Amino acid sequence: MVATPADVGMADRVTAPWGWHEVLGESVHWKLKKLHVLPGHRTSLQTHQRRGEWWYAVEGDGLFTIGKNISTTNDLGRWIYVGAGTKHRIEGQEPFGVTILELQLGHGMAPFEADVVRHEDSYGRAE
Repeated sequence: MVATPADVGMADRVTAPWGWHEVLGESVHWKLKKLHVLPGHRTSLQTHQRRGEWWYAVEGDGLFTIGKNISTTNDLGRWIYVGAGTKHRIEGQEPFGVTILELQLGHGMAPFEADVVRHEDSYGRAE
């Protein structure tokens, strides 16, 4: 059975130093989030060892760092893949930041948030 935000009380917005996220749904092998990165802010430069992610920019302007490549949200509506073990981050650009859907995929991943290594972080959370 697939859990929805209403089923498990996850529709609440979680604030972070870089913006916010909401869990839209999850199961044992996947989690779907909506994230908003504020203008002038960015997520940590991070990796995941046991999961990959698909990003889909739905509005705003942002920079996506994936490995050594940096791309922009000039073409909203394009899926971007981040493989397991690949360093990545999202930066919100002026004037409104960027909103994305993030699909996390892995096997035996619960809890998903435990599979993160922060290499750099503007808010003092790097390991």
